[in-house]
Amino acid sequence: MNVLTGQKYSHLRLGAAVAVLSVVMSGCSSPDKYTAPPEHSQGPWTVKLNRGVYRYWLEMGHFHTSWLGTAAQFAAIGEEAPEVEQVAFAGKAPTYSFDVKHAGGITAHVRAGCEDSGEVVNLGFTKVPKPGVMVGSVTSDGRLLGEVRFDGKLSPEESSQAPVEFPIGSINCTIGEIDIVGRSEEMPTSSQSSGLSRGLEGLFEAGPNWITEYRWKGQVVATMDGTADARITFEPELPTEGQICVASAMAIRLAQAEFARQQQLANDLAATSRIMAR
Repeated sequence: MNVLTGQKYSHLRLGAAVAVLSVVMSGCSSPDKYTAPPEHSQGPWTVKLNRGVYRYWLEMGHFHTSWLGTAAQFAAIGEEAPEVEQVAFAGKAPTYSFDVKHAGGITAHVRAGCEDSGEVVNLGFTKVPKPGVMVGSVTSDGRLLGEVRFDGKLSPEESSQAPVEFPIGSINCTIGEIDIVGRSEEMPTSSQSSGLSRGLEGLFEAGPNWITEYRWKGQVVATMDGTADARITFEPELPTEGQICVASAMAIRLAQAEFARQQQLANDLAATSRIMAR
């Protein structure tokens, strides 16, 4: 077999593999086995992460997501941005693309990733876009329900002092501005997670319990805590469109946490392999 023929068969095998992989990834377009809580319950509910092959979906009280993870993101490559989307992503593509569904029937599409800062950095002889803060859009039936922005910043002095309360970001929603605020709450040692053993591991470091509060019109209308098994609440005063925007923001943070956990596991595995190879 000559080189050109070998390359031809190599390309055919690659194309076939990609085709099969695409079918596998897009085969189950939406998760099953989701059971909604009673209609008027407010929580708290424990967030459940349901794993599949190279993908997972989140169950969050009255909400659940479509598939997330490596396989789902591969299947979403090349999707067109909604016409109403106003955020601009670095690299022209989002990091996360998924649906958030409410038990009452509303479905929103969420696209999130690092914002295009408009700046570039030198990488060797190449200039690459400098990523900005994490941003996201929440759309439904051609309407823009909200935009999420995680742009809360702390100075080194503030970080070292471990502030009791600090800004995380905001949601510009159809019902108005929703502030995302973090605060710390001391926990008994016995209730802290001892490692990456279960649940949504790695969302927050051991130590104080970090509570994320979502504030609308000065009132706390939703919360998410930072224990190993994240728990969330929603207050009935928050309209459904506001709730789905908050749930979308929660899902983005949880997806970031799961990505970080997977990266850490990969790093640990690589380190273990190097040690065993000696």
